[in-house]
Amino acid sequence: MNNQKVVGIVDGVILIVVGILIAIFGGQAVMNIYFGVAAIIAGVALLALQIYALIKNLPLSIGSFIASGALIAIAIALFVGKADIAGALIGLLIAAVLGGGAGLILYGILAIAKKRVVPGIIYIVFGALMLTFGICEYVIGADFDRVFWITIGVLIAVYGVFYIVVTVAEPKKVSKK
Repeated sequence: MNNQKVVGIVDGVILIVVGILIAIFGGQAVMNIYFGVAAIIAGVALLALQIYALIKNLPLSIGSFIASGALIAIAIALFVGKADIAGALIGLLIAAVLGGGAGLILYGILAIAKKRVVPGIIYIVFGALMLTFGICEYVIGADFDRVFWITIGVLIAVYGVFYIVVTVAEPKKVSKK
């Protein structure tokens, strides 16, 4: 298996996990967890670099100490529900779903033009569903939130499975005789 396939499989698994988390917990909670995990990793990495510098008697960076402390504190605040980065980003996320859906439709059309009809149709269907639910979220609003996040989560997870299948599937070689 080549590196491209491994990366494709990992990408698909990440899509499946994120989709399931969004379907269960909603987009806002998952985004806060995601940003919390990213902040804790970055904060601990910066702190580890400064500890390494201390052990090796290298110059220390006050900025790295401040940033690592701030990132770790932000992560803790996100994990215990005292901060909400996602709340500010939900509108952007819905816009991303709309744009992502339109992008999938365009990609599907291009796939069909390149004689990849079945994957192209699947891309178009996923894109149309994302676009439809994004529009419904804007039009209906709060009453549609739970349905929106469950549906988007399931679509992301199913797309992850599809992505893995497309990554692993070998295109048939056509011999010209």
